[in-house]
Amino acid sequence: MDMKIKLLSTGRNVTLTKDNVKLTIETCVAFRVVNPILVYYKIGSELNRGVIELVISSFRKVIGENNLQTILTQRHEINASVIS
Repeated sequence: MDMKIKLLSTGRNVTLTKDNVKLTIETCVAFRVVNPILVYYKIGSELNRGVIELVISSFRKVIGENNLQTILTQRHEINASVIS
């Protein structure tokens, strides 16, 4: 398993805001494996796909909880909540 930092793109994903506005988001994520044994047994060989699915579901959850105005005005706070 590669222990270097990896950069993945999730591609374009459509999600809805709290006020039913359709948004298309495209994200990329940088990650590094710190415990390869745990990753191998918990996720298996599809690490990249697992990370992408986690990022997409996290963004959909945060975007679905907020309306469009909040998303546009508080991007940095939303980014911080997704990262944590």
